[in-house]
Amino acid sequence: MWRKLDARIGGDARLAALAQREPLAALLFTWSIASADAYGLLPGEPREYRAVVAPALMCRDARIERAIVEQEKAGLIHRYTTGFGDLVVYIRHFHRYQSVNWWGLGRSRWELPECWEIPPELAELLASGRAERANRRWGRFGWEGGGRVGGGWGEGAPRGLPGGWEGRGRVGGARYR
Repeated sequence: MWRKLDARIGGDARLAALAQREPLAALLFTWSIASADAYGLLPGEPREYRAVVAPALMCRDARIERAIVEQEKAGLIHRYTTGFGDLVVYIRHFHRYQSVNWWGLGRSRWELPECWEIPPELAELLASGRAERANRRWGRFGWEGGGRVGGGWGEGAPRGLPGGWEGRGRVGGARYR
């Protein structure tokens, strides 16, 4: 999986202010872009967040917690608890600079937050009716029904299950087993 890091990130006033005030929070935010799933989501518990975003970083959970709280104060992320009790981080405006193959994407590991913004490319796909014809629906976990589920860290793995293939069928002409 790859992610874009737009050169304009260095000119972001919120991120620059965060870097002045709390350098670790700014560094972890930047690294989190590469680690988030295709929906811009990450685990929100400090130990899990560190394991995904910066596994080699040696620091206490309290320090990671402070960094996450500072990112939220800066308006860069939204932290929420799902209906299953999972603490999750959503990177605000994640899709502004990310390209996602929405057609090939499965459901998210977590419920999407209320503030999740539908990217223009996805809105076009939903409006086209193609997803409906392929028995794909948009729901609180992102894509639901037919097609691919899984595909890497957080990219569609249902809660409690590892990423991978689920079900059988065809989506967009490709055979999924």
